[in-house]
Amino acid sequence: AAGVRFWDLGKWLAVGSLTGLGVMPLFLWLLNWFHGPETVAAFQAVLNVIGIANPIILSIPAMLVPVAANFLLTRNDHGARSLLGLGMRYTVQIELILAPLFLVLAIWPRTALILFYGKASAYCNETPSLRIAVVACILLIPVTVLLAVLTGAGKTKSNAVVLGAGAVASLACAPPLIYAGGVGGGVLSLIVNRGASGIVAIRLLLQSSSAAGGDPVSKSDFHSPPSAEISS
Repeated sequence: AAGVRFWDLGKWLAVGSLTGLGVMPLFLWLLNWFHGPETVAAFQAVLNVIGIANPIILSIPAMLVPVAANFLLTRNDHGARSLLGLGMRYTVQIELILAPLFLVLAIWPRTALILFYGKASAYCNETPSLRIAVVACILLIPVTVLLAVLTGAGKTKSNAVVLGAGAVASLACAPPLIYAGGVGGGVLSLIVNRGASGIVAIRLLLQSSSAAGGDPVSKSDFHSPPSAEISS
């Protein structure tokens, strides 16, 4: 029974992960196709700087998956509170933690690039792209939080739908953006990807709450989290 349950949850996580993993190689391939390997390197150089935030962002699923599962186990104590509200509360908290970093990178992008690569580096000219990357990183936080909430709620199929929506948006918008904008277009494509994923995640959580008649979640819509089965 446990193996069936793990497959039921894990198959959609695998689909979503594979979908998400295909997005970045697409951007790199398009950058190389339209502008050459130097542009690919510049794009990666910009992402390396914004990657300072990665330790916190990558820790979000480990923190929020059990929080969302516990939320379902004690949902009768939460009244009209929803999983979307839970996600938004954590989104605000994490955005505030990273706000000083985002402000520094947005206000002094050239200084940050110099610290990373030195004054003589050609990457120091990518200040507009770094500012756009800050916006992309800001959007990544709610997407990561809401995906973790969906996973913790056992709604892994919706998780795959969210990532699929971002991939479809990337397929549609990335080629013209990257062709016209180079590194900046590649970073704008990240914004499109994360914006589309975030909108779909919010809509799915709102629909779930509405279907449950205002309750945080309906039993027919969400699978019971694995922790609930183990504890019983």
